[in-house]
Amino acid sequence: MAGKLVLSERTVEGHIERLMNKLDFHSRAQIAAWAVASGLASGRLAETAPKSGTSAAEIP
Repeated sequence: MAGKLVLSERTVEGHIERLMNKLDFHSRAQIAAWAVASGLASGRLAETAPKSGTSAAEIP
């Protein structure tokens, strides 16, 4: 995120921390859910999001 916004990672972390404190949230997932519910985010993953981990289809 920091690279796309041309900000340092520390700056982004600081903003996230302050937002979590202000909204009394304890995780980034809560911020994401709030942003979607508030209409600030679509809830869709960006097409440029890195793919990592194991997909559900790969789990036996």
